[in-house]
Amino acid sequence: IRRMIRRLSDPTYTLCLDDRWGLSDVERAVIRDHFIRGLSLKRICRDHQICCYRARVIIEKARQAARSQATP
Repeated sequence: IRRMIRRLSDPTYTLCLDDRWGLSDVERAVIRDHFIRGLSLKRICRDHQICCYRARVIIEKARQAARSQATP
């Protein structure tokens, strides 16, 4: 339950839903699977048919977007 609460309270996913970041549908799905559903990178890559490098880049892009919003 703690993991679920931590994932749902993480602002990264909600910030990435904003259209100004220019994320594609696949990128949003990867971000949702990682931050909300808590799936492993291996499973995300298999489900979305992308390479592990691409998944890591997408997740890092989401984290950078959240960091840029958090800093005034």
